[in-house]
Amino acid sequence: MKKLLAIGIASALLFAGFATLSHAQESSDTRAGDREMHREIKRAIAEARFDALDGNGDGEITRAEVDAKRMADFARADTNADGVLSIEESQAWKDAKRAERQAVRAQAQFTRADVNGDGVIGPDEFGSRNEKMFDRVDANEDGIITTEEAEDSIKRMGKKRRMGLRGQRGE
Repeated sequence: MKKLLAIGIASALLFAGFATLSHAQESSDTRAGDREMHREIKRAIAEARFDALDGNGDGEITRAEVDAKRMADFARADTNADGVLSIEESQAWKDAKRAERQAVRAQAQFTRADVNGDGVIGPDEFGSRNEKMFDRVDANEDGIITTEEAEDSIKRMGKKRRMGLRGQRGE
């Protein structure tokens, strides 16, 4: 029974928590790549926002352009054109803006996953981060993750997190 429980826990951690384990145990190069990707996403979003505000495209944003953008956005959000926003219209507007941001993120993530830059993700590129994580957890490199290896991996993850937090606090 104890072994079944351990196997169940290990399976849940490996499949449900793959991303968490992977993130915590990634090499510093991979984490640096993730940080760069997040910076690129933020830059892309900031550029899109700037371009949306710069109505005449002169590289400068005036108060009039900000006001014009706000009024245009309000008019698009006010789908029934009654001059006010209902909760439904407001929520739909927020959902649309969230979808735009997610599209920018998805494009950046796709570009990063498309290692060879051919515009598609092949089987060798798909899920390669999970393969790397599997290899890290499989300590004896036998192609099998045992409960002991999973538990050791979890302990290492906790230790790295604690050390990372200490480092961030200046300890």
